[in-house]
Amino acid sequence: LTNQCEIYENVKVNFTSAENIRLSFTEKHDKKIPIDDISLNDLPDDEDEGNVNVYGNVMSEDDICQYKIRIEDLANVIIEKRHDEGFEKEYMMFPKGLIHAHIEGSKEENKAKNRFLTTWPYDHSRVVLKGDT
Repeated sequence: LTNQCEIYENVKVNFTSAENIRLSFTEKHDKKIPIDDISLNDLPDDEDEGNVNVYGNVMSEDDICQYKIRIEDLANVIIEKRHDEGFEKEYMMFPKGLIHAHIEGSKEENKAKNRFLTTWPYDHSRVVLKGDT
């Protein structure tokens, strides 16, 4: 192992004009995260993990190409969308209400298990609780 690491941090940015944005995704930072105590024995083998693709649920490029924005164009796109209500228009495209079956979660015996009174779990993705929980 080496002592190299990637640093990810939140950056406050003023998006009032494209000139105010100074984001660099390649600049080096002085902050270091020590990882002295990690040994090769602590890392999982590919065989242990089943060699699973953890990014399998990420949408494909074909699914998002309509909304793809080049990083160097991001500042101008944000400014443009703020002026022509583009963010509101995109938000309105989200489906409203329940879009999948929710029969099990809306049954009387399961209502008490729902954390939120106005939100129903979909049948295909609900967590089945055992016992009196």
